[in-house]
Order: sequence, then structure tokens, then C-alpha cells
Amino acid sequence: ETTVEAAIIKLQEELIELQNTCRKLNEFSDDFESLLNEQNVSEVTSEIFIPDVYPDVSNYEEGSVWGEGHLKEGDPNGHGVLTFDDESYYEGEMKFSLPNGYWKLTLSDGTYYEGAFIYGYANGQGKYYHENGDLIYEGAFIDGSANGQGKQIYPDGTYYEGTVENGKLNGQGKYTYSDGTYYEGGWEDGLPNGNGKRTYADGYYYEGTWKDGKKHGHGKYTYSDGTYYEGAWEDGEKHGSGGFYLTNGMHYEEKWKHGIRVKIDL
Repeated sequence: ETTVEAAIIKLQEELIELQNTCRKLNEFSDDFESLLNEQNVSEVTSEIFIPDVYPDVSNYEEGSVWGEGHLKEGDPNGHGVLTFDDESYYEGEMKFSLPNGYWKLTLSDGTYYEGAFIYGYANGQGKYYHENGDLIYEGAFIDGSANGQGKQIYPDGTYYEGTVENGKLNGQGKYTYSDGTYYEGGWEDGLPNGNGKRTYADGYYYEGTWKDGKKHGHGKYTYSDGTYYEGAWEDGEKHGSGGFYLTNGMHYEEKWKHGIRVKIDL
């Protein structure tokens, strides 16, 4: 009889343990689904390039007209207007037959640049506008390309503030979408690389390492309620070991393979 009672008690304990496991699985089920459905969030995956501002006018003699200005020994010198055969034109100061000082350059498509020039190249601080006057880019230029600190604005309201190198986003910067989502961190050749944080409009955020615009390496993805996943990522997907943590203190360990969960340890 004692043996039977002991067996019954053991079965009861095992049943309670099984019930607790089922309860945990039920509590986690909604979170499992959200994790599975969250994998393909949008990333910054296309290069962002700021166009050169007419880097060289040393060939101004071919198809160009120097008007409303001065000549020195037959060459343009001083203030005037330099018009090209494609109907783009400069207005400003010429020195040694090249734009120097503050200039306005209007391109054939109607976009225009206002800022500093040194010997025919945009150098120093300048602003680049759409034909309707909306700002495209403002910041530093070196030899005709955006270099240094600057701000790039896009027609949909998206904008970038940070470091630019040869017209591409390089270094540290913040890229803000029109819906309020933003990425702040490292950039390389126009894409998020290195350490960075992307915060979504709904309050979710990922903080960790990036490679070529995708989550890659170790990172933490936090939901708006404080629940979070922390672990390994590869090519924008969960890949390797990680943990999922609830606000009530409960958590489980899991393993992923290219975005597919292959193991759960409660």
C-alpha cells in the first residue's frame, strides 16, 4: 500500500510539472508567433548617394558663354555669369578662369547649389536644392562631393544627419523615416554597419551589430511592452543561440537556424 501511495504521489507531481509546462507554453504562444512574424522587418538596404556638384569647369571654353562679367587678359575674372550649352549656369566670382568664392550653380534639370567654390569645385559649406526650392542636402563639400557633416532630405520626408564621405553615408549618423522609425549608429558605403540602434514607430527597437544594412552578430530586439529577445543574428535573421525574456521574469533559451527556431529550452 505504501508503494502504491508513493507511485500515486509521484504521478501527481509529474502531472503538476506537465501542467506547469503546458501553462508556460500557452503563455509563450503569442510571443512565439510575434517572433516568427517579425523576421522580415524592413531594413536600409539600398545605397544613398548625394550627387556631385559640377566638379570641374576648366573646359568652360567649349560650348560655354561668359556674360555679364569682367575679363582679365581675355579670361573670365571677377563677378559674372557662366552659361553652358546644356543651359546650366554659374553665377558668382571667377578667379584664374575658375569659380572661386560664393556661387550659385543652376543645373539643366532645375536643381541648384548655393555655396563655396575653390578653383572650380564645390568646397566648404553649401546647400543643394530641388527646382521648387525644397532642400536636398546641406553640409560640407570637398572637391565637388559631399564630405564631412551634412543633412540629406528626401521627398517623402525621410532624412539623414551625420557623416558623409564622397557622397555616401559613412561614419556615424541618424537616418529618420517619415513614420518616425529611425536608425542611429555606424554607416559604411551608404548602409548600416557596425554598432547601431533602430527604433520603430510602434516602440520596438533593435540594438546591436549590423552588416550591409542587416542585423548581423549579437543584438537585442525589445518589444514595446519590455519583452525582449537577445542573441545571435545573421544576414537579418535570428541564427544561433539566444534567449527570450518576459517582463514577469520568465524566460527560455532557444536556438535558431536562418530565421527558423529549431530548439526551445524552458
